[in-house]
Amino acid sequence: MRLSGPSCLPASLVPLLHEEWQNLERAYIEGMSRAFRGVRETRDLALKHVAGNCCWFGTFLKRPDNKQALLMKFIEDFNAIELDMRKAKETQGELLLRCEELRDALWSICDVKHEEAEAARLKLANDGSVAEHVALLGQHLTSLAQVELDRFLATCQFLYSYCHYTKGIYHPAGADRPLCPLPAVLTNATAEPTQLATARGTAAGGQAAAAQQAAYFTSLQQRLPLLAAALKAAAAAGVATQTNALTQIDDAHKKSSAATSYAATAAANAAAAAA
Repeated sequence: MRLSGPSCLPASLVPLLHEEWQNLERAYIEGMSRAFRGVRETRDLALKHVAGNCCWFGTFLKRPDNKQALLMKFIEDFNAIELDMRKAKETQGELLLRCEELRDALWSICDVKHEEAEAARLKLANDGSVAEHVALLGQHLTSLAQVELDRFLATCQFLYSYCHYTKGIYHPAGADRPLCPLPAVLTNATAEPTQLATARGTAAGGQAAAAQQAAYFTSLQQRLPLLAAALKAAAAAGVATQTNALTQIDDAHKKSSAATSYAATAAANAAAAAA
């Protein structure tokens, strides 16, 4: 089906539709800018967190201990013994005992540092930063999907208004409500990342953070079919609205062509009668 140009609008309605389209585009641009800004801020927070952990790990590796002091004291005590006395069996036994004591002291320091390192590793692994980062990123990506859906529905609403305005209907039924209700699937997802971030500050230990992360992903997995159904319903409503609008525009064009042809015929008949 080939259509001609769109039907003319009354001059008084052009500013109204122009303002409606500007508001639609402004809301879309602001929503996308806000969501992308949130993605950038989330990335910056993640990079700062990783950089902070790297600096902390370097300081942690370089933390001082008294192993060198114990070794220097052992060398000084060993050098204080006369050379002649070192050949005596009693002195050799004493030196052997001192070596074993030094070995035990060094191993004790190594064991303490190993326990500190293991505790630091567990603390770093269970701090919940990964779960919070994933939750915030999911929230911003969900906002992007919501903005796209809002723009799609607003465009359908704009086309709905335009088709009725071209037919002279200035207050169409249902103009005060959206053609397709906005799905609550996306809206419900915005509160969960905040709850997850709050739980990170109030939960004790990494198990609570892991439980919150698992609960969030489970909830997100349950919402995905609902989200797909909502987007499918919105797409179907948009296609139906577009088809209806094209039909109305074609009908209006045919009526306008018929009226123009009728007027031309009447004018020709009038001219023939006058002649």
